[in-house]
Amino acid sequence: MNLLSVIVLEKLPEMSHQELEAIFSINDLKKNSFAQELMAEAEERGKLKVIPELLKQGFSVEKIANILHLDVRQVQQFINNLN
Repeated sequence: MNLLSVIVLEKLPEMSHQELEAIFSINDLKKNSFAQELMAEAEERGKLKVIPELLKQGFSVEKIANILHLDVRQVQQFINNLN
């Protein structure tokens, strides 16, 4: 990893959305594999956050997985970690 990569990775978590947009265009970020991984992780976290509410509403693990387009094992693992 080169010095520039290290600096960017160190500062990236501290930078605001506006600062990142000023440095990179949205298209640049969408093409970057690191940014793609971050977006996918954020999307999955968002899905996982709604699982407790869906459980309260009486949805089954299978139905939750289907609604959120997740694997049943992922949903079950998340539920197990809640307890």
